[in-house]
Formats: sequence, C-alpha cells, structure tokens
Amino acid sequence: MITDQDTLNEFQNVFDRTNKMNGIVSMIEPIHSLIITYTNDTSEEVLLWINDDPNEKSSLMNNSDTHTLYTVPKEMTGILIELVLLELE
Repeated sequence: MITDQDTLNEFQNVFDRTNKMNGIVSMIEPIHSLIITYTNDTSEEVLLWINDDPNEKSSLMNNSDTHTLYTVPKEMTGILIELVLLELE
C-alpha cells in the first residue's frame, strides 16, 4: 500500500497527463493493476499496460469503465515504471 504523499502525487501527475480515447477497445489482460482507496473509503481499480521501453507510450483503464482507454505519454512511462516497481517492493 502506498501512503507516501510524494509518491501519490507522482501517480496523480501521470494520471493527469493521460490522453482519453473513447470507444470500445480490445486489450490483452493487464500487466498490472492498482487499487486506489480514497480518504472517504471508496476505491477504484486501475488496469495498467506499461510498456517495457520507458521511451514509449503506455495505457491505463479504470476497471469500472472498460470502454475508455487512456494513453500515458512516452515522457511519463519511465515514471510509471518506477512507481509500479516501488509498489512491488
């Protein structure tokens, strides 16, 4: 569980820079998922497809809205890789 405010801010920074793509998408099983729990005790699951190459785009999707995919700009993929690796430690 990530509770460090700086790390949470970095995740928010990545999410804020995504590009929304509407429409039905066909995706392989996600590589990673994160469950985000808010201070009001609600939660949501974010599915992640993180490119191995930190210089390429990645994707994410809210599990409750599988008709909308968000692309993570290639400039943010390296940060996302580091954050997820931190979460796995």
